[in-house]
Amino acid sequence: MDPSPKLRVSAPTTLNAEILPPAARERLEFTNPEDATYLISFFRWHPEDYPATNEVASIQVDGTKICVIQRINRSAHR
Repeated sequence: MDPSPKLRVSAPTTLNAEILPPAARERLEFTNPEDATYLISFFRWHPEDYPATNEVASIQVDGTKICVIQRINRSAHR
């Protein structure tokens, strides 16, 4: 769990954040991938793995990942 007060997130949609409790939702700051700390993917428009990331959580259905949260490894981008 990341204790940071704000989490910079890149995601294809922000609508799913509405199901979170207000305190958790307020921690999220949606931004572009270049400025994000976390990347959320549903694999719909980008079916391949993303480079330079560490998976921190995923949701699977019938053994297939349908959503993944990845922490972006900035040291690999330098």
